[in-house]
This record gives sequence, structure tokens and C-alpha cells, in this order.
Amino acid sequence: MQSFKAAALSDLEAIADAFIKKFDTGVFEVHGEMGAGKTTFIATICKRLGVKETSSPTFALVNEYETADGELVYHFDLYRIKRKSELLEFGFQEYLYGAKYVFIEWPEIAEDYLEETHSLLLKEENGIRSIQF
Repeated sequence: MQSFKAAALSDLEAIADAFIKKFDTGVFEVHGEMGAGKTTFIATICKRLGVKETSSPTFALVNEYETADGELVYHFDLYRIKRKSELLEFGFQEYLYGAKYVFIEWPEIAEDYLEETHSLLLKEENGIRSIQF
């Protein structure tokens, strides 16, 4: 795993570029405490891919974005999911491998459905973000 530090939001763009260079596609389990910057970093990756607008999928569970190249990006926030059956109800498995990138925040409840994933770990301490992938 590579590790990066971000002292300012502007630092995230270079880290997002390194992420895109390392991974040209994949499903990513995004780990980090509340407020660690998971959604912000995913939004930065999307921006660098040419996505025009992003938002947090907390209430929608999944947001779908299109890159400048016409590729899809799915961004899940499973924080509010309480039962695995809820994942099946909205077709979680069908999303998993239907996009260039799939980012899953709070992936623990979905572990039974996840194969061949990568980890993205974010931590925040004293205003400094640590990002590992």
C-alpha cells in the first residue's frame, strides 16, 4: 500500500492523480472514521476523471457519475444499511462490476458480496489526512 499525507484540500488532487495512475478500474472498500474525508477524496478522484458534479450518497445509498470519457463511477454510502437483505433489495450486486470505478463507504455489511476489491483507507488527525491505497 502507498501512503500519502494531505495538509490541505488542494493536496488531494495530486493524490487523486496517483490513485488514477495506479488503478485504471476496480471496486474499492473505503474505510475511515466519520469525518476522515472519504467522500471528499472520492469527489476529488471523480473531478480528476472529468465528472462535472458530485454529492454525498448518504441518503440515496448510491450515486452514479459519468466521466469525461463516458465511463461510469458508482459511489455507495452503506452507513444507513442495517440488514444485508437491504442490499439485495436495491440491486447492490448488479452495480458491483458495471462501472470503471466502484467506491463503497462503510463496506462491512456488504463483505459477503465483495470479491477482488482494493482497500482505500483514510484517517484524519489534527487536520492532516492520511490516505493509503
